[in-house]
Amino acid sequence: EIMTSGGGDVHHCAYSYKDFDSLIPLLETGLSRIHTQPSSPAPGLKTIFVECDDETGDFARGETTFEIIKDTSPPMISRVWEDAGEIFVVTTEEAECGYTTDSCSFSWEDSVFMGDSFVHAIDSVTGQTYYVKCRDGFGNMPTRCSIIVTAT
Repeated sequence: EIMTSGGGDVHHCAYSYKDFDSLIPLLETGLSRIHTQPSSPAPGLKTIFVECDDETGDFARGETTFEIIKDTSPPMISRVWEDAGEIFVVTTEEAECGYTTDSCSFSWEDSVFMGDSFVHAIDSVTGQTYYVKCRDGFGNMPTRCSIIVTAT
């Protein structure tokens, strides 16, 4: 997304991941001051080149470098403990966790919600086994359980 200001009324912007000689016009330009381009570049270090102009002949160009990191790993469990009738599960990243008392092969929609931060808690019943799955904001979730816990 690129935002332009000042100058004339009609702004046109173009971009390239290669250089200023191979610019491609952005899809949304003209009277809008916000210019966007859907893009899904592959992970890695990227440099993007941008140039905008208006009907008065004003123009600006710039470039920036950034890294795209693709998260494909489910959240990991870093700690589990039981205290005062509750089981606590801590994840390595913000995640939402759910559980059942049946098995690891449950669908997310059929689970009981445990919370959506780093620390997740449920009331426990002595001897009961809890099958827990956690997923991150990108939807990464293990195919089996994140952890299986039996209350003591």
